[in-house]
Amino acid sequence: MSGKLTESETTDLKEAFQLFDKDGDGRISIEEVKTVVSSLQQDIDEDQLQEMFNEVDTDGDGVISATELRSVMASLGESMTREEVEELIKDADIDGDNQVNYEEFVTMMSAKM
Repeated sequence: MSGKLTESETTDLKEAFQLFDKDGDGRISIEEVKTVVSSLQQDIDEDQLQEMFNEVDTDGDGVISATELRSVMASLGESMTREEVEELIKDADIDGDNQVNYEEFVTMMSAKM
């Protein structure tokens, strides 16, 4: 899997970012993710969750690393500090391996649904 996003993928991610960044501060907190998912008032199906996960898991190894998250955010024109990215990963990382696997991603996304 290539580490580069297509123009269409970049556009989709920018739109998603704007949807999630409720306070417009250029950052997405875990609470903002939960708020958006809750406000959808619909279940996100397994295929949609897998697609969302795959967009961030750019190397296809089954986990989202801080490097991948930061790279995706940078490709969206949103810079995050290493500390901010690490905090997002930490909030979702159940097993403490400093990465977010698919199960942790699903747990995070469905926490407030």
